[in-house]
Amino acid sequence: MQIMLICVKIYGARLIYYFFMTGGKGFMSHYSHMNPENWFKVEPRSINSTHFLMKRDDKKEEEIRELINEALEVAKNNSNYDRPFKTTEAQKNWSVGTLLLFKSIAEKIYGGHVTDWVEQCLEWAQKLEAGMSWNELCAKIDNTKYYKVVAWKRGQYRLIGGCTTSRKYYTPTHIGETVGLDQKLRNAVPKITRY
Repeated sequence: MQIMLICVKIYGARLIYYFFMTGGKGFMSHYSHMNPENWFKVEPRSINSTHFLMKRDDKKEEEIRELINEALEVAKNNSNYDRPFKTTEAQKNWSVGTLLLFKSIAEKIYGGHVTDWVEQCLEWAQKLEAGMSWNELCAKIDNTKYYKVVAWKRGQYRLIGGCTTSRKYYTPTHIGETVGLDQKLRNAVPKITRY
C-alpha cells in the first residue's frame, strides 16, 4: 500500500484508476518484470584487505582505495556487513522517481534495500579482486544509462557513476551530487542490495 501511495503522488489519477481496475493485484504484477537476473555477488570475508594497503599514485584510485579500506574496517567490526550479499541496479520503469519511491522499489519489488556506501565500496573491492583493473574502475567511462542512487555517509544519498542518458560521462566510481528527499530524479535508478 505504501508503494502505491508514493506512486500516486508521482503518477496521479492514471495509477489510481489502474490500481482499482485490477483490484490492487495488477500493480505489483505490472512491476514484477523488474526482478533482475544480473546480481553481482559480494563475499566480504573473501576480500583480501592486503590488496588495498599500498597507496595509489592516481588521485581517484587513492580516494577509492581509502573508501574501500574504511568499508573493510566497518565490515570487520559489524556483523551486518560480514556476510555475503548481492547487488544490482533497478530496471527503470518510471519517468520520474524520488528517494521514497526508490526505497519502496528496493524493498517491495527486489526484496532488499538501497545500497549503502559500505556495500558499494565492498562491491568495488570484490570487482578489483575478481580481475577488474583500477583503470577500468576509476578512469574508464561508465556506459550505463542511469546514475545509481546509493545511501552515502551521514544519512545522505548520492548519485554514483555516469549517465549516458543525460550525457554525463563519468567513471563507475564517480561520487556525484547529494540527492534531496523530495528531489525528482529522471536519470537515476536505485542501486539495490539483498542479503
